[in-house]
Amino acid sequence: EGELKLINPDDIPGMHYDENVHPIPHQPWRRGDTDGCEDPIEAPWRQEAEMLIKNAAMAVGGNVVDVTWYMSNVMISVDPDLSNVEQYSTGPPIQVEYPDDNPYPLWEDPEDDGTNYFDKFNPETGVEIIDPDAPPPQEIYDPNTGRPQKPPPPKVWDEVSAFQDYDDEEIIRMETAPRQEKPDGDKNFAHSVDTHALSTIARAILESLEDPDVEDRLRVCERHEVILTSPSLDPTIIESQTQFDDARGLDVLVYTQDPWNSNRVLRGKLVERNALDVIINMEGRMVTVPQNMIHEVKRPKGYTKPPPGGKAKRGPITDGEGEAKGLY
Repeated sequence: EGELKLINPDDIPGMHYDENVHPIPHQPWRRGDTDGCEDPIEAPWRQEAEMLIKNAAMAVGGNVVDVTWYMSNVMISVDPDLSNVEQYSTGPPIQVEYPDDNPYPLWEDPEDDGTNYFDKFNPETGVEIIDPDAPPPQEIYDPNTGRPQKPPPPKVWDEVSAFQDYDDEEIIRMETAPRQEKPDGDKNFAHSVDTHALSTIARAILESLEDPDVEDRLRVCERHEVILTSPSLDPTIIESQTQFDDARGLDVLVYTQDPWNSNRVLRGKLVERNALDVIINMEGRMVTVPQNMIHEVKRPKGYTKPPPGGKAKRGPITDGEGEAKGLY
């Protein structure tokens, strides 16, 4: 009595690790069992889960703005207006504090000359300005044939389509507007969150997903942590799946974070965002950034999510207070 029971590692499925098993064939660096979470965002089980989530929130008076999938969690963006939510209980709201400082240092390119990226284009023609004293570009080889490729032609600043731009005055107004929240005794800003209303929405969503028949088919709660959040107020941040879908083909800044303190900012055209990765096109080279190494993804200042039915327009570009540092 009291002795530990011996187990055979061969009897534990999780112990059967095979380094040659790759859940995504074209990603040999990714190993292990992703348990079906590598499925595309449009997978039927995800679409059905999103419908259940939105209907459950709507049934108690809430509104789900978007659903964003990750490898081990699902982020549910809830409309911050909770006035119509039927609460199970009542009580005082709590204060949630948000730090003003970014805890993640950004990588700065030691070879960066400090030139604003947007100043490298002729404002009249939109064609890239080539520095005659710049060293010749490094040769690029075709990965299939091994032969040198022709150097790329000068880039052209394309007209931005499907995105409505804020002008300089609007950007300055947003950045300098006084905070609506009141600071506490330690001068930390916070805003009220009705946790009881959120609990009502969370309870309705979990009850819907944890239904035995639903969980047997979709296995959402078995494979994911369900997290409720509110949409970002920063128009340049891309965080929800809908925002990523709207930004496909447009320039984005990917701020990375990793355990090796090699954080940097990558700039490229957004190709795809899925539950595991964000894929961008950097000068014709596809770069895959795992979700667990991404701090945030942003649009260059001056470009934001289009309003419903918004008309394509190109407006002035701002330097973003050094946000272009370390990009090229």
